[in-house]
Amino acid sequence: MIKDYLHYFYQIENHWLKTVRCYSRYITAFDLFLKTKGKTLEQPENVDYNDIEEFVEHLRGRWCCANTCNFYLFWIKSFFKFCYLHNIKALDYLKIVFAKKEKIKIEACCEWDIRKLITSIKETNYKDKILQVRDLAIVYLLVGTWLRVSELCNLKVEDFWENLTIYGKGWKIRYVPCKEWCYKQIEHYLKIRNIKSEYIFSSHALNKTWDKLTRNAVWDILRKAAENAWIWRIRPHKLRHTYATLLLRHWGNLFYIQQLLWHSSIETTQRYLTCYDNDLRKTVELLPSF
Repeated sequence: MIKDYLHYFYQIENHWLKTVRCYSRYITAFDLFLKTKGKTLEQPENVDYNDIEEFVEHLRGRWCCANTCNFYLFWIKSFFKFCYLHNIKALDYLKIVFAKKEKIKIEACCEWDIRKLITSIKETNYKDKILQVRDLAIVYLLVGTWLRVSELCNLKVEDFWENLTIYGKGWKIRYVPCKEWCYKQIEHYLKIRNIKSEYIFSSHALNKTWDKLTRNAVWDILRKAAENAWIWRIRPHKLRHTYATLLLRHWGNLFYIQQLLWHSSIETTQRYLTCYDNDLRKTVELLPSF
């Protein structure tokens, strides 16, 4: 039953295979919990709402926040929706209620941190100059666009023109406008690299020549650069948040930024309305002198 459900999400709903594999752990965890009670999702008609409530209490006992519990509830709810669509006897998925969401604080870097991150890469003594150019291009691209790390790793040379062509979630084609300084850095890297690869960012290790760069490799690049710059907790997705936050601070048009980030709801974009101490000081300075 679970395999059929995941296969449905992959084939019919057009979710990424990695996404399906990643989130399969949520529905599998619920199935394992049910087995401790002598039940299983292979027989969904035996599962009731009390089982779901007890599972949420179990998660809470493991210090899971409300937002984490909702991840589990979303996939549990979608499983019973799958049962409904395939005329399988099960509880009503519409009656499954999500936990009250907790307000998430968006973590973003300030402009000073980004400059320090770029400077640390420029001042680091690389054994191979090509790696330095590549790492700098990666940071420029993460800061200058809204790309996720998986989308960056999957970028191909044929996708690199005036705009980047991205195949996002659900295999939707998206065109990403690229700043000139970002475009030139990538172009410079493609000219000087000494390997032939269909991917823009490749591994230059001897045993992995021409292979595309992995997610973990990008994380390591940012981690080392952040450690050299004495910056705390730099992650690829944090740079995506930084991109959105800087656009809002310097421009402020929520509608256009929502289109750039491909958010389905403008409420998601509003989460990036983060103010810094400098913004508060500038606001106070607007007061007249007495």
